[in-house]
Amino acid sequence: MRLSPCVSFGMLVSACSTLQPVQSAELMVPNRPTRVWVTTLDRATVVLDSASVRGDTLTGIVNSQREHFALSDITDLRVRERSEGRTALLGLGLMGVVGAVTLYTAESQGGGATGCCSGPLTPGCCLPEFPQ
Repeated sequence: MRLSPCVSFGMLVSACSTLQPVQSAELMVPNRPTRVWVTTLDRATVVLDSASVRGDTLTGIVNSQREHFALSDITDLRVRERSEGRTALLGLGLMGVVGAVTLYTAESQGGGATGCCSGPLTPGCCLPEFPQ
């Protein structure tokens, strides 16, 4: 299956994200994140889906199994958020690449100032050839 350039670009841009720290209280609100990266006291990192906090316990799904973690055993909670800075840099970088490829293509086909058009005008190069 072949994706259009616009769809590919959209998927690439939407992938620009970072993991940001979050407080356990933010997992109690109605609009809580769907996925949370949990680091425990033994430095293990676990990804919880459908995470929620009740009392002093964080609960979520790990590998299709419900797991419970005491908040006192957690050293770090992170959620994935869009990174506008990375997205902007990616967009600028892609525009630079497209511009460079376009310039290179124009130059290699004789359409630039260093091609055949930099000298005297010759039919077929800078001037279109007209049938006789």
